[in-house]
Amino acid sequence: MSNSGSSLNTISANYTDTASGSVISISGNGVMTGQNPANSCVVNGTITVINSTYDIYHVSLTYENCTGSYTVLNGVQLTGLAVFNPNASPTQLTISVAGASSNSKFGLVLYLQGS
Repeated sequence: MSNSGSSLNTISANYTDTASGSVISISGNGVMTGQNPANSCVVNGTITVINSTYDIYHVSLTYENCTGSYTVLNGVQLTGLAVFNPNASPTQLTISVAGASSNSKFGLVLYLQGS
């Protein structure tokens, strides 16, 4: 985390998930969208500024249309934090979220590189 400041315009970009290769897009108004072709998971959510002094954000996202072993994520609301590193090349956004279904709990960490 750094204190270079946060804004939705700063993080508005396309990011590649370093684990899956899928692309997640963040718009200037904080809407997140993406899809993983390997498991058909579609991710939709929002990212918002918590405190504009720091590079940390609140994240809320949901997975849909997942296949195979990822079907357990369908419809699960996940919330957490994101940290933006503008000094990395390429820029990095790390998202850590957690959520639960009626019978399971989940925690996910996404390591995203800006493009």
